[in-house]
Amino acid sequence: MKKVLLVLLALAGLGGGYGYYMWNKAPESMATRKSDMGITSEQLYGAFQKDETAANAEYVGKIIIISGKVKESRMVEGVAKVTLEAGADAAVINCELDNNTVHPRTQFNAGETIKIKGECAGADLDGTVMLSHCAEEK
Repeated sequence: MKKVLLVLLALAGLGGGYGYYMWNKAPESMATRKSDMGITSEQLYGAFQKDETAANAEYVGKIIIISGKVKESRMVEGVAKVTLEAGADAAVINCELDNNTVHPRTQFNAGETIKIKGECAGADLDGTVMLSHCAEEK
């Protein structure tokens, strides 16, 4: 009976230690995550315009490296956001930089071509495609 109690106590201690570790573990930085695919901003936007359901199945939740021309770069409530051109005037990809990543820079020049890695979050009601937890890819 004593041995069973000691084994159960040891298992509870190990479980508690693991739980404490997981609770305090820092979130993974997007800069170190492996990407699922690479695509241009025009191709991604076009896929959502052509067939949003198919694009959702293919891209949403995936880590994508997207290349495109910067339309706008701004800070909103302490979060850096970058808008990439995607063809027509209203065609844009909105990228929100990851708070868990140390970024070499958070401001980008309009017209500059960059690569950004982020998690595709789909398109909103006006057709703008959203990427979250982004980091500049070198």
